[in-house]
Amino acid sequence: MVDALIRAGQSLQALDIALFRSINGAWAHPALDLVMLVLTQLGLGSIQVGLLALLYLLGGPAGRHAARVCFIAFLAGGVAAQILKLGVDRVRPALVVDGCHFVGEVLRYHSFPSGHTTTSFALAVVISRYYRRWAALVFVLAAGVGLSRVYVGVHFPGDVLAGAVIGIVTAIICLREVPAVPETHPPHGDDAAGTESAKSSEAVPAPARGRSPAT
Repeated sequence: MVDALIRAGQSLQALDIALFRSINGAWAHPALDLVMLVLTQLGLGSIQVGLLALLYLLGGPAGRHAARVCFIAFLAGGVAAQILKLGVDRVRPALVVDGCHFVGEVLRYHSFPSGHTTTSFALAVVISRYYRRWAALVFVLAAGVGLSRVYVGVHFPGDVLAGAVIGIVTAIICLREVPAVPETHPPHGDDAAGTESAKSSEAVPAPARGRSPAT
């Protein structure tokens, strides 16, 4: 049983290295270096907290609520990722793969999972819940952050996949536990018409029994 688990782990490690090489080495290009460096910066905690602060300040009551839930998901996902990093203590590609293509800082330890990817997907889930028109964009950006972590040479694809799963799960839990935002805007369209109609009908007294209403 133990031998089987060891062999399975070795096979997964070999697959992870092969996938890493296919992205990190095969895609290397100076123009793509810049794109991936920008994407990887979007996964920094300081950048993400700054964007949440803007949402809190400029987004109105609904934006403030969304920013609070985002921050809770950000913290939950980030803490979970850091605990796993310390517990698993997986070495990074720099110590395993020869000829890595590095863009920016070279890291060596605490590879699993990708913290950038974890918080990016946690935020994407929450933002897509409150701003559905932005759902596709935020998930594309989150995936871009994860891909960039492989491209710049600091994570294996398995680290990124685990980070995405952790971020999604923690965000879903946060959305379940945090109360929904209260209605802060008047209803529109048919709902508004229905509301006004209901108010009008409440304002008109019911006719007395046995008499016809005045015309």
